[in-house]
Amino acid sequence: MNDFYTSRILWKARKNGMIGGNCHLVADIDADRRTQVCAQAQCVGDPVLLFWSDGSLWTLLTNREIISWNGKKASSIKLDCIKKQIKLEPVEGTHPQSTKLYSQYLHVGPAGVKIWAPAGASILSLWNILGMFPLLLGADPAPK
Repeated sequence: MNDFYTSRILWKARKNGMIGGNCHLVADIDADRRTQVCAQAQCVGDPVLLFWSDGSLWTLLTNREIISWNGKKASSIKLDCIKKQIKLEPVEGTHPQSTKLYSQYLHVGPAGVKIWAPAGASILSLWNILGMFPLLLGADPAPK
């Protein structure tokens, strides 16, 4: 299942032209940043994509979960727990139709776990990827 999820994430990321800018293949980032992120994330699964602002604001997508770090704590949800439930966080002071341009947060899964990504195309592409999950019908969340 892990290899299947990795291939689907990468296929969707490449299809949406996500790689580059603030979105990186984890395999391509420098060892120091990879070590820092993986230590803070305490991730389950194999890291696949990293959305990076700086050391205090990033999101890591593995083939089993997504983890967002805001400098103080991590928020995470297993991919199979998303159940295709994703909403953009409204941006105060902007017209609701502008949310897609300016929002930097998704609320994911039934609990509405807050996940960061760069505004614009990056967050919309991440939304598109997360909307695939769970991929396998009847999939139970993988044990953590």
